[in-house]
Amino acid sequence: MSLIGRQPVCDAQYKIIGYDILFRDETLDSDSSDISISASVLERILNSFGLENVLGGYLGFLKIDIEFLKSDILLTLTKEHFILMILELSLFNPDLENVLQQLHRKGYRFGINSCVLNAQTLERIKILHPWLTYIRIDALHNLEEYGEHVYKELKAINQKLIAFKVETHETFALYKKYGVDYFQGYYIKRPHT
Repeated sequence: MSLIGRQPVCDAQYKIIGYDILFRDETLDSDSSDISISASVLERILNSFGLENVLGGYLGFLKIDIEFLKSDILLTLTKEHFILMILELSLFNPDLENVLQQLHRKGYRFGINSCVLNAQTLERIKILHPWLTYIRIDALHNLEEYGEHVYKELKAINQKLIAFKVETHETFALYKKYGVDYFQGYYIKRPHT
C-alpha cells in the first residue's frame, strides 16, 4: 500500500505557502535508496494523484538526495512547483556545489531539509548559500543550542528559515521571535494523507 501525505508550511500568520510532501510505500524494499523513494513520490504525484490534487496551487517541498539531482528523473519535474530539499546525508557530498550551481542556472530551487545546526553544517550552508533559498531547521534539536544570532546570520545570507517539528505554541512563539519565516509541525497542522 502507498500513501502520499502533505503537511502545510505556513508563515507567522498561519498562511500556507506550500506543503511538505510525505511518502510511504510498503512495496518498496526497506533498503531502497533515497532516489527510488523520490522517484516513486514524483511518479505518483504527476501520474496517479495529479499535481493540482496534491499541491493545490502551492509549492511542494520534496526531499531529494544528490543521486536524484544527477538523474534524468529531475527532468520530469515542473521546477516552478517544487522546492528540492536536500537531505542531510547529501549535504557534504563533494559534487553538491557544482550540481546546485548548474541546476540553479536552469531555474531549480533548493533548500536544506531538516538539519540540526552545528558548526560544520553552518559552514557548509554558507558555502552553498548562493544556490539555496530555504533552510528547514529541526526545532526540537536547535531550540536552546544556538539561539537568535545564528538565525540572524542565516537570514543575512538570504536564507528563508522553516522551523520544523513545531509542536507547541511556545516553540512557535520562540522561533517567531528569532525571525524564522515559516513553520511546520503538529502545532500548525498534522499531515493529511
